[in-house]
Amino acid sequence: MTKKTPLMLIVLCIAVFNTFKTEAQTATWTLLTSGTTLNLLGVSAISDDTCFVSGASGKIMKTTDGGLTWVSQTSSTSQILYGLDFYNSTNGFAVGDNGALVKTTNGGTTWTPVSITSESLRSVRFTNTTTGFITGNNGLILKTINGGSTWSTTSTGTSSAIYSTWFTSSTMGYAGCFDGTILQTTDGGNNWMPTTTGVSTQLNTICFTSATTGVVVGASGVVRRTTNSGATWSTVVMTSTPDFLHSQTFVNSNYGFITGGNIGANTGLIISTTDGGLNWTSYLPGTPRLGNVDFSSANTGYAVGLNGTILKCATNVGILENENTNVETLSAYPNPFTNSTTIDISKFKINGDISCELFDISGKLVEKTTSVQQDKIIIEKKSLSTGTYFFKITDSKKLIGTGKIIIE
Repeated sequence: MTKKTPLMLIVLCIAVFNTFKTEAQTATWTLLTSGTTLNLLGVSAISDDTCFVSGASGKIMKTTDGGLTWVSQTSSTSQILYGLDFYNSTNGFAVGDNGALVKTTNGGTTWTPVSITSESLRSVRFTNTTTGFITGNNGLILKTINGGSTWSTTSTGTSSAIYSTWFTSSTMGYAGCFDGTILQTTDGGNNWMPTTTGVSTQLNTICFTSATTGVVVGASGVVRRTTNSGATWSTVVMTSTPDFLHSQTFVNSNYGFITGGNIGANTGLIISTTDGGLNWTSYLPGTPRLGNVDFSSANTGYAVGLNGTILKCATNVGILENENTNVETLSAYPNPFTNSTTIDISKFKINGDISCELFDISGKLVEKTTSVQQDKIIIEKKSLSTGTYFFKITDSKKLIGTGKIIIE
């Protein structure tokens, strides 16, 4: 296949100053050639080079070369697909109107329809390789605990359309509703209770950067922030906008983006923050209205929009280099061991391939492996000497955790 040269139109360059570093951080958005004029609404960035987008008429496209070319896939539906999510490089789901739900187990080579409901479905998000949630109209939240093999209906107590979910732990989660309510769960999403936000407009996406700090965005330019796990939500500092704010993402605890735009004029909008959502700055990228945004790493992200719009973002934010807080300590079993040990990572949502680095007690890197198996890491003794070692596990987007093993 001959690769097409993308339209290298630099539509936005943001220069921001990080108070913790002396150099400026930048984010450059480039308009790509998508090959379609259909409205695109969903995006799932698997790695910096591999990304899926979805939209009108059951459209699903995939790139494996960083957005240079996009290949259409057979989605097995003609419904609008509002969102999609992959919990590893091969397994993903897309959802849309009239109960449209399709899944792939081979990286998008084929998509199979799944029949669960006739309600329109608005979002799908996996928290790890086994647990995921689908939201929809009439208060619908579906949950899976087996990687999407089966789905069950949860108790939400609302008839409002639900547009997104976000979990800060295996038990604590949030969901944004059409009527301005935020639902909260403390039992892993089995039961949900309404909380007050102070707004009555549609809330589209919620994103937390810690167990206590989160941001919700929605229609009519609504942006609210909490620092107490959703007990209260306050306004932020930004230029007032009537625009429809569709999606958001944070690449670390400070640096985030909101995408959306003006419905009547069909113009796109990107809003950025460098202080964890306290202050926001608006930019007009010169595109049609934007839908979802997703980053595969701290340095690379994709946003989609109407009329076939796909933007790619390149930043110089170093998430692993700049953030060393909240690192989880991982356990291996058996430990100590003589032949091999296993590290369970099934509870994490993995982006791209897994990397495991092994260091000896002097800090020397003695082994580095990459694996597509994303529920566990197996470390084998092989030629390693007996003694104590330290490991670090990362995916393409974040540090998963660290730990210690002993070889006998």
